[in-house]
Amino acid sequence: MAGTLDIITRAFAGCRTDGECVHLDPLLPRGLGAAGFQVQHRGQRLLVDLDPDGARVAADPCAANSTVSVRVAQ
Repeated sequence: MAGTLDIITRAFAGCRTDGECVHLDPLLPRGLGAAGFQVQHRGQRLLVDLDPDGARVAADPCAANSTVSVRVAQ
């Protein structure tokens, strides 16, 4: 199961972190219509949904760290 999560987050979502920033560079394969996952970075939980049109990110309002930023590649 851990390998599946790694493929979704790093390969399909292009998810990486750099300090306070979470970077996404999504590229779903043709056969996969959508994918979603949660990631927690420095106490901030992010809900990420991917589809062929791009990425949607929502932050958990009860999180401990409000300084985390998200950048999505175009």
